[in-house]
Amino acid sequence: MGSRPMLDVNLLRERPEVIRENLVKRGDTARLPVLEDAVRWDREWREAQRELDGLRHQRNVVTSEIRELKKAGRDASAKIREAAELPERIKALEARAEELQRKLRDAMLRLPNLLHESVPPGATEADNVEVRRWGKPKVPKFELKPHG
Repeated sequence: MGSRPMLDVNLLRERPEVIRENLVKRGDTARLPVLEDAVRWDREWREAQRELDGLRHQRNVVTSEIRELKKAGRDASAKIREAAELPERIKALEARAEELQRKLRDAMLRLPNLLHESVPPGATEADNVEVRRWGKPKVPKFELKPHG
């Protein structure tokens, strides 16, 4: 079992601007192209799925028509030719849909989770705001050695 994306794909579909604003708030504008790619790949994947559903339906209809023509003793050669083309088109579109789904998943894994609204904007530790302090920091009685 692989990693799960931090974000729900429905948020990507319905409100990508929320993710975009979150990336800007993080100061992580370098990932904005990843978001745009994810939105595009999701749209293309859904279009491919719709087209696949249509082709599969067409295959079922043509198969039924062939059966009815043969049952009636009529020529079904045109429908048989039509039916012969469909598996190749379906297979090619399935491969395309799988590739788009893989790309979408990879992009979604590279997008971070959403920040809580209380988190201040910033890209570095220097942008952090101290919310509260507990106790007093201890001052050592000896010189600290650097680590690293």
